[in-house]
Amino acid sequence: GDRLEVVAVGDSGLRVNGTDTLQPLKPLDDVTAILRREAWHYFAALGSNEAECDRLAGLVTWHGTRNQPATGPTADPAAMEEIARRALAAARAHLPDAPEDELLQLIGDGIINGQGAFQNVVGPYLSYGGIDGFPVPERHVESRTYDLAAVEAIELFSDGYFKPGESFGVAAWERSFAEVEAEDPHKIGRYMSTKGSTSTVLTDDRTYLGVRLR
Repeated sequence: GDRLEVVAVGDSGLRVNGTDTLQPLKPLDDVTAILRREAWHYFAALGSNEAECDRLAGLVTWHGTRNQPATGPTADPAAMEEIARRALAAARAHLPDAPEDELLQLIGDGIINGQGAFQNVVGPYLSYGGIDGFPVPERHVESRTYDLAAVEAIELFSDGYFKPGESFGVAAWERSFAEVEAEDPHKIGRYMSTKGSTSTVLTDDRTYLGVRLR
């Protein structure tokens, strides 16, 4: 009819008229991003080059501090204990209301072994919603209603864009993307993430669709 109805699940986003943005980002990602950042800095302080820091921090983030391979720098229990300690302290400061046991679960088990326990459930503080073929609890579904007559532009974007475009259109969003890559390619600074860009792979996929209605 005369309304635009928007229903959102997951971490892609929508912007209406260049000002009103809906993107249900999940705090759980902040925890694993902090884990990666702390691991990256730990190995950098030991003298590892950037490529090695990316690789080792990735191992820690994806598998968790208690599920590392039996050989290599991440197999050192003392190193994992120190990284876990730093990550927990930073995560508690960033998310003071998150239960410590949930933070420890994610830090210890990482994305592969720990994140699934938080998807499409409602009990944990760090739970989140995702479209995976199973029911999505209402808690994780966000909706908005707009007067269709007032909608001039709709933009849809994936979370590979860490900074919104300053204006409508692919060119503006790609400029923002380039600025992010120049400032924080490893995604351990302002645009902290669970992955970073390397010489062969970008941090995340990015997709943009803009529609002007008038």
